[in-house]
Amino acid sequence: MKILFPRKKHLHFIHIGKTAGTALKHALSDYTDSRHAQIYLHGHDFKLTDLPDNQYCFFSVRDPIDRFVSAFYSRQRQGKPKYNSKWSAAEELAFSLFETPNQLANDLYSDNWKKRVNAEYAMLSIRHINNSYWDWFINERYFLSRKKSIVFIFDQTSLNSDFEEFKKRFSISKKALLPDRNSVNAHSNNVSFNTKLNKVAELNLKRWYAKEYVFVDLVKKHFSL
Repeated sequence: MKILFPRKKHLHFIHIGKTAGTALKHALSDYTDSRHAQIYLHGHDFKLTDLPDNQYCFFSVRDPIDRFVSAFYSRQRQGKPKYNSKWSAAEELAFSLFETPNQLANDLYSDNWKKRVNAEYAMLSIRHINNSYWDWFINERYFLSRKKSIVFIFDQTSLNSDFEEFKKRFSISKKALLPDRNSVNAHSNNVSFNTKLNKVAELNLKRWYAKEYVFVDLVKKHFSL
């Protein structure tokens, strides 16, 4: 039987797809029990509503457009080499229609109805692209009602420094290290992939992901990211 130290927190990781969660889980997998924290590393199905009362959570966020690009290429390669998650029938069709994230985003609000319908179909069919931050946090009212349960939020753009701060705050071993970006365990895209988006594509994505930006702005406002 494990004896918890005074003030030891039960911390649950909410794994939002394509926000560096795989890298964080790899780094923490051998260090889930520290003096100040007992860490639980969950899959994508664990939501804020699953968090027990009097326990805590942490997660990471990413700009919705960056997340879209990452998700597109991750699913295009079926999660390889870290995973081998085969396409659904809908994803297979989507990737037969669009070769790059720019092409997909550019067609989202096209005046050409066929292009627009195909793009909407792909956005609603490709895993990670078709889910929302709100899938994990329900709505603004519920999210803020559990604000005190959220003890740390990683920003994907400052992941390394955030991770060092996280380790200090919860007495995690210095041996816990994030994988190198090019490592399989980082589950990141090849740097040679064309991640550039034209202006139309960017504007279309900001429109499509308007509710996602509401969430990101809410996090920045209430958690000082």
